[in-house]
Amino acid sequence: MTWARNLEVVVALNSAQPEIARITVDDLPEGRGRVIRLAGNWKNTSLSAMVKSAGSLVDDKSGIAETVDLDSVLSMDTAGAWLVRRFVAQRQADGRSISIEGGTPEMRELINALPDHVQPPEKKSSHSSLFETIFAPVGKLTISLWEDFVAMMFVLGSAVRGAQTKFGRGSGSVSSVGWDGKRCRSWR
Repeated sequence: MTWARNLEVVVALNSAQPEIARITVDDLPEGRGRVIRLAGNWKNTSLSAMVKSAGSLVDDKSGIAETVDLDSVLSMDTAGAWLVRRFVAQRQADGRSISIEGGTPEMRELINALPDHVQPPEKKSSHSSLFETIFAPVGKLTISLWEDFVAMMFVLGSAVRGAQTKFGRGSGSVSSVGWDGKRCRSWR
């Protein structure tokens, strides 16, 4: 009986799928504009399918007024807010009339807090001096060799300490680590 109860819980957990992000477009009568209704969870995990299907909406170049309605949006994270913000900013840059209505105050605040455009990070200048071009690889190799040398000293120190522990404190020389004929049985 325990197995059956656990199976029911698993089925119940798997059937509770989050609602994906959706867009529907309703034209207003007499060509007064259109309402773009957003619905579902506008989060990073549910946006990919919606973005693929929204191409015709984004590419539309008609000059009618638009309203983005957030009333049916269940939740929104920064990725969802960024898509809405970019869409609205692009429409405004094209000289079109667009507004945002509905949703929670937090959603509208998040959308308005994001910038219209983000500049790509500055690329580091690839111009380096002749000195840097010649000696940078030498410096990297020197640091790498030093790190290897330090690692070898740790290994050697561990070997000497191991020999001291095994053979007694008087066997501290490096040459006596494996070649002490009196104490090493495998040497005979």
